[in-house]
Amino acid sequence: MVQNVKTNPSGTDRQQAGELKRLLMVGADRPSAEQVELAVPRAEVVQEADYMDGLLRAGKEEFQAVLLRVASSDRQAPSVLRAYRKVGPHRLTVLAVEMWDEPLARQLVAEGLADQYVLLPISRSELLAAVAPVRQFVPGPNETTMAVSPLAARREELAFHEGLDWSQKFARETAELLHTAHQGPGPLLERICWSGIFLFGAEAVKVVAEGREAAAGEAPSDFNFHSPLLEDGCDAGGLDMRLADPDKIDETQIGSWLRLLPGLIRLAGAQVQLRELANTDPVTGLANRRHMMAVLGDLIAKARDQRFRITLVIFDFDDFKHYNDRYGHPAGDEILREAAILIRKCIRRQDLAARFGGDEFALVLWDAQSPRSPGSEHPRSALAVMDRFCKMLHRHQFPKLGTQAQGALTISGGLATFPWDARSADELIEKADQALLEAKRSGKNRLYLVGQGPEPND
Repeated sequence: MVQNVKTNPSGTDRQQAGELKRLLMVGADRPSAEQVELAVPRAEVVQEADYMDGLLRAGKEEFQAVLLRVASSDRQAPSVLRAYRKVGPHRLTVLAVEMWDEPLARQLVAEGLADQYVLLPISRSELLAAVAPVRQFVPGPNETTMAVSPLAARREELAFHEGLDWSQKFARETAELLHTAHQGPGPLLERICWSGIFLFGAEAVKVVAEGREAAAGEAPSDFNFHSPLLEDGCDAGGLDMRLADPDKIDETQIGSWLRLLPGLIRLAGAQVQLRELANTDPVTGLANRRHMMAVLGDLIAKARDQRFRITLVIFDFDDFKHYNDRYGHPAGDEILREAAILIRKCIRRQDLAARFGGDEFALVLWDAQSPRSPGSEHPRSALAVMDRFCKMLHRHQFPKLGTQAQGALTISGGLATFPWDARSADELIEKADQALLEAKRSGKNRLYLVGQGPEPND
């Protein structure tokens, strides 16, 4: 069900601005997020896990609509929505609620805190109906739009804590810190700083750990509280705060909070290591196929919006089985490792090299800036990368193959370019793979461009 209520208190009409282009989604689970992305495929959907981070994002960036997950158990919902209205009075606000929370949604819409609501699970038709009235706000005589600084946005969050006792605040912040730890050390350290502000009213906080530093608050300096962060007696970092009156801080409360931090910092570091392990091929150290597929899919979505080109190269070694059979599998692994080192030297910082499977490699070459610098264009620039790699491969010595093998290794590859040759990641891979097969059929030791034929490797 979709509830429509006009909520502009001044009576100023909103003017039609066309289709939805950017939507901020806050607090939704992954299935709901996927439903939204499918319903509005041409819109950029930005996700934030909690109200606080969403409010900060809403204050800094332009969105036509905000979709917020609310529940009757959340007593801060009215305060949250007022804060979102304050930083973006021109935005359409849509609530996502469970069926049993529909009375709450009706009430919030009637009070002018939201424009629409949809029931979970989100259906495509209901969501499209909810975002159909996307408008561009035209300020009236007494109305202005406003941006919000990071500090101002975080200060709004203090209102969410009103009426909570210490145990409720501590439980909330513990959950937020644990959630942020899974994002890595950088986001966690920043969240620790804001946690100190929320829990203890600190004017400024700085934390140093894992070779990183984060700070928050008004002019973070002149600290009057310091504590080392200790884990099993070992120094894990340090925390500084500027407090209005350090003597009034409850030592039990701040001690409980400080004891949490070292373990969370260690967890955040472990998350980075686990993510790297999950995304990396163990033999070559390059990205694995799963990670490459994810990156390629994201890049193509970005390329559609920003109109840049992506070239995918898939190549493998000619007669690789011969080297495995003659020199052994350790020699085969050496070829793969050494080739990975060489290919890294040939690509740019933004490009991605991956082990696609077996002795197959994949390169994702794209433009970080548009238009591309003169003299470098797709797919000729990709051919230049591969030409350089082939020359380096020809000169390279592989210890396990002996001196007689130098110059004997050759590759065959296929190139396909988005959007000329394909419109999706799967189609681009299929086209590049077909081009690789054509290169093999044409005599090996060559690259094959979709629609253009073979390019012999010099």
